[in-house]
Formats: sequence, structure tokens, C-alpha cells
Amino acid sequence: MDAAQTSKKIVLSLAVALLFAGAASAQKLATSAGDNPTVTLSSLGQTQQQLTLQSTTGTPIPFTLTKGDATWFTVSPTSGTTPQTITFTLTGACNTGGNTCNGSIVSVFSSFGTQSITVLGSSSVIGGGGGSSILSASQNPVPLSTTFVGGYGFATDNITTTSTSPVTVQTNVTQGSSWLSASFPTGFTGSVSAGGTLQLNITANSASLAQNATYPGTIVLTPNGNSSQALTITVNFTVGTAGSVTGSLVPSQSSLAFGYPNGTNFATLNVTSSNGGTLFYNATASTGISGNQWLLVNGATQAFGLSTGANNLFVSLNTTNAAALPTGVYNGTITLTNASNSNDFT
Repeated sequence: MDAAQTSKKIVLSLAVALLFAGAASAQKLATSAGDNPTVTLSSLGQTQQQLTLQSTTGTPIPFTLTKGDATWFTVSPTSGTTPQTITFTLTGACNTGGNTCNGSIVSVFSSFGTQSITVLGSSSVIGGGGGSSILSASQNPVPLSTTFVGGYGFATDNITTTSTSPVTVQTNVTQGSSWLSASFPTGFTGSVSAGGTLQLNITANSASLAQNATYPGTIVLTPNGNSSQALTITVNFTVGTAGSVTGSLVPSQSSLAFGYPNGTNFATLNVTSSNGGTLFYNATASTGISGNQWLLVNGATQAFGLSTGANNLFVSLNTTNAAALPTGVYNGTITLTNASNSNDFT
């Protein structure tokens, strides 16, 4: 009989890295571009593309990656743990005829499924975005980061044109518009002079995003209203470290698994500081389920005035509330906050 029919499994995902593994059937390897996506590299602008390998439940998944015999592009890294940004880089011409190359398959393997990524190469302009025959960017992709939710990431990208006449340029955020913005400097008249350079100001706001994750975004610059010559700029915005610990508070375990009615339903953690000093902190448990707080810290939803190094963070299930949940996998979070600095949290 399937174990899911006989027991309830409670899975916690702590906002620092206390990630609690769920049933294998509920977890799957995925990519930020959907299942089995296609990546196109162009020698006329979009020489590098990125996507993110991720878990459907947020629980880290180890993976390995292999590519075929094609020598005209590289892919890295070839192994790691989700979430992980994968970079595809064009290193040479795949042909000389201006046609799209046949796809090369990059296979990603894990214990929670596989992904097959088709990589195409072109020595011509990619219509509707990607490379542009008259625009280029000094950075592409553009990395942005902030250490905490509510923080901002900023970058300036220099856009140049090879046109022998002035070019009008329009900008549009096509992915990540809720947190990503792009603008030209004050006084920009809408066109760049022949052979000139234009400054593009890029801003990312993490207020609506989650800690400890990387978000992909895209900005499309269209010259003279011609979408076939548009330049697509990829932006990767990291909030926290995209790893397990984001602040100066470090828990003794990075993952826990609780089960009900069978299995472990409590754990004691020791929290230390990254600099070795003594910090006071507060802990908050959250389940995301209105009216059912099945996760507790020190017997309550919040614990205040705890000290690092004292082995005094007790994480447990509220078994009464757990009993009221249907059989399934549930995710919760525990946030550790520096009592003297609310921007320092794990």
C-alpha cells in the first residue's frame, strides 16, 4: 500500500535553509523556462543565455549535466544542487551559411527526474529578440543582487549602435515586470546618434520576492520599431545568496523532516553567528495555512530574546493541528531575525 495512504507527512521549508524533504512523488526537477526547453544562441548579439534549474517543492535537488559532441558552445556548471543558474555560451560559429544549427541536447539527470535542453546556434539575427544587427549591450546577461527582501539591485548597461544614422529605441520589460524596471537617463529624446552609446539604467526591487532565490527577467530594446532587430537583455536577480543561509544567524542543521502520525515530530537546533560572536535573535514559524499553525518554535508561533550558541531553539509539530490536515506534504518556514537588526535574517 502506498505510504501516502497510511500516514500524513509534514514537510518544512525554513526561510534560511531548513528545508524538509517531502515524498519523492511530490518533488520534480524543473527549469525556469518550462519542461525540456530550447535555448538559442546567436553570433549577432545573444551569445549567452541562462536558465535556472529548480525543484518544484523548493527542496534542493542534486543534479549532473552532460552535453553532446557540439564544440560551438559551452555549458556550466555541469553539476550542483538546485536552485542553480545554468549558463550557455556561444564559443564559435556552428556554420557559415547563416542558418540555424541542428539542436544539440544537454541532458540533466537527478533522482527526481530529468530535463532535456535543446541548444540551437545561429549566425543570423534571431527574429523577435535575442541578437540585434544594430544594437549591442556591454553586459548581457546582467547580474543583480541584494542581501535581503526589500533591498534593491542596480546596474548600468551601455547600449551601442553600429547604425550610420540615428536610431530610435524603445524599451520593454517582458519578464519580471513586477520587480524589474529599465529606463534611459533624464533628458533622453528617444533616439541615439549614429554610432553612439546610450546608457540603460536597470533596477530590481525585491519587496515582493522571497528570500534566498534567483529570479530571471528580460528587457527588450527595439530599434526603429523593428522587432526583427530587437535586442533581448537577460537579468538575473539574486535575493539573499540563493543558498541556504542568508544572514549572520547560522542554524546547526540545514534540513529537517517531520512526519505525522508516524515519524519524528520535533528537533532541537543550535543557532550560532557567522562571526563567532554572541547575538540575540527572534524566531518565527509560519505555515501559510490560514487557521492551522501546525509548526511551532519553543511551543509557540514566535520566540523572542534567544541567544546564539545556547542550543535553545526547539522546533516541533502542533500535533492537534497536524491531525486536522488531509494526508499530503506541507511546507512551512522558520525565520531567524537579529534582534538588533531586522534586515539581518535567515
